[in-house]
Formats: sequence, C-alpha cells, structure tokens
Amino acid sequence: MALGSPFGAAQATELLLPLLHSLLDDANTNVRLAIIYRLGDFVRTVGIDCEVDGESEGLQRMLASLADDVNWRVRHATLLLLPTLAAMMPVSRFSATFVALPLGAFEQRATDPCALIRLDWVRTCKAIATLPEYAAAWLSDAVLPVLRARHAETRNYQRRAVLLDGLATLAPYCSAEMLEELVPLALSMVTDKVPNLRLQLAASLQQAAPHFGVVVITTQVLPALAELEADEDIDVLGAAREAIEACLALTTARRRA
Repeated sequence: MALGSPFGAAQATELLLPLLHSLLDDANTNVRLAIIYRLGDFVRTVGIDCEVDGESEGLQRMLASLADDVNWRVRHATLLLLPTLAAMMPVSRFSATFVALPLGAFEQRATDPCALIRLDWVRTCKAIATLPEYAAAWLSDAVLPVLRARHAETRNYQRRAVLLDGLATLAPYCSAEMLEELVPLALSMVTDKVPNLRLQLAASLQQAAPHFGVVVITTQVLPALAELEADEDIDVLGAAREAIEACLALTTARRRA
C-alpha cells in the first residue's frame, strides 16, 4: 500500500492493483482490513476510475461490495472511507454507486446491528456534507429518506435513535426545509415508551436548537421539552430542564440582538 505514491498512477495500477484486488478477496478479515485502512491514499494515487480486470468502474464495484461485507469491522472500515471516495467522484456517480436506495448498503449501515457503525454512519454523512459539491442538497436527497424511515421503525428503538443522532449532528448542514421535516418526526418521540429515546430526544434538541428559528423553538421545541420535564424518569426530567434553560437563553439572546 505504501508503494502506491512512489510508483505513481501508471505503475501502481499495472503492478500493485491486481495484487490489491486479490487481497481484498482474502478470507482472512485482518488482511482485508489492512488493505482498507490504507486504501484512501492508494485510490488518490491511481484514481477512482482505474480499471480492475478490464472494468473502468471495477474498483468502485469492489468497494461497494466491501461496504456490505459479512464482517462488521470490514463494513465499518469501508464506511469510514466513503468521504474520501465522495471527494473524488461526481455526486451523481457516488450516489449511484454507494447510496442507491432503497436498502442499499448505505441505508443498511444506518440500521446495522453494530452500534458503532450506526453512530459513524451519521458522522460519515456529516463529513460528506462538508464537501462543497454535496452540502445540504445531498443530505436532502440521500440522507433525509434514511432518517425518515428510521422514524417508522417499530421493533428496534436503537434504529429510531439514528433519527435523533442525525438531527443533532447534521442540523448545522441541513436546509431549513429539511429541518422542518425532521423536527416534527423527532418531537413525536416525546411519548415514546423507551426512556432512553426520550432522554436522547432532550439532548438532541438542545444540541440542534442553535440551528432552529425562534418560532420553531417557542412553538414546537419548548412545548415538547415541557412535556419531557414532567416525565416520570428522573434522568429524562433533568435532561429536559437543561435543554429548556439552553433554549430560553438562546431565544432571549436572539431577541435582544
């Protein structure tokens, strides 16, 4: 992997890429991981469009298959590689290769059995959204449908939690229209039977509040937090009070400004 840069694109493609391709099919997970962890720099050298087995998009297909690997560490390592790949590809091609909905590998990582992958899925979306070509438009097209689907989860509260994590983490990069849709979906969890979700809702609203308008805070967020403040779970109650104080301070400061 370290030879890619000194060899240069042409020689790395001819001499190293076939070996890399075979190693990514190795049955030993640690071998595949060792390749994936160093793959970003190698791909920057050879380019995303280099041929693999005579296919101009062979490298992209190979990486897409790794994103759905049976081993969670391989799925996780490939997920963390996505921002690097996104920066090298047009938005339309990246989305067609790695984000295709419904139930492509990208959406499945938001519901992955591994909690770390679900958390880092949101952070990966944030990293991609910081790329100028992607930004809020990409979040609306590729990420909003996934978060919307999490609201509809009925059997697994940890999957519903992805919506709250997404709201808290992605709010600074969302369009006003996207927030208008996400906030009511999140607020519907104020009566969720799982205390952990109600607790996370209060924390997520506090974190995202600086990116809401005053009207949204006063007419939607604060009434929901007031309901959580009366919660029978003392942890939820405490988180709601802290969020209320933060929201009130925020609205006061904006009105004075």
